[in-house]
Amino acid sequence: MRIPTIIYHDVVDSEWDESGFPGAGAARYKLRRPEFEQHLDCIASDGRAAGVTVFDFLAGPSADKFLITFDDGGASSLYIADRLEARGWRGHFFITTGKINAPTFVTRAHIRELHGRGHVIGTHSRSHPHWMSDLSREQLDEEWRTSASDLAEILGAPVKTGSVPGGSTSIEVTLAARDAGLSILFNSQPTTATSEVDECMVLGRFAVRNGTSPRRAAALVHGTGGARLLQSAEWAAKGIVKHHARSAWEKLYGWTLGEPTS
Repeated sequence: MRIPTIIYHDVVDSEWDESGFPGAGAARYKLRRPEFEQHLDCIASDGRAAGVTVFDFLAGPSADKFLITFDDGGASSLYIADRLEARGWRGHFFITTGKINAPTFVTRAHIRELHGRGHVIGTHSRSHPHWMSDLSREQLDEEWRTSASDLAEILGAPVKTGSVPGGSTSIEVTLAARDAGLSILFNSQPTTATSEVDECMVLGRFAVRNGTSPRRAAALVHGTGGARLLQSAEWAAKGIVKHHARSAWEKLYGWTLGEPTS
């Protein structure tokens, strides 16, 4: 099965640091409100696109359906939900639970409201490690179990979805997520292909960043113009750089403590 999925982060009114994580590294993945509206308009312009939940998609796969996800759990989540609902869409909000109720992040009440409005709430880990795949199994269990449990307590329902922070994933990351009760895990690999690791479905996502044009965002959703192929090639090239020169990569993109990138 192939599931087209795109990943956004925060949408701000004026200042980059008003929602989500602060700093230049995080700002690379944020959009301003007018730009975000243009993205949604362009995605919807052919009249076919329908942003649905992953559970709706699995119940009735269709070429017209896509998934839209938002990582980190920034305070802009309710604004984002308003704009999605104006088009009849629903999204996925992945929450860094250690930041709940912190300035520029969602509150417990926001999370319950999003859930009640039909959006999917999932975990984005407890502390948003930069390199999730570097953690020990004990640390992975703590990240997934604690965050899933905290969200389940807020919602009064089990949490079945999550997304991997930082894009650094592995089999162990997925197995720990599964053991924490997750049945669907999103990572940052730009692909529509899905896989399964011991009953946990793994989905890739195409990233939208500050500077991604509305037309390019729509092409990623609809699979037109070679946009997906280009991002996949960029991902592969970046993976080589990350592997051989992690320190330089971190300095290049401002990955300092408190400035996660996805």
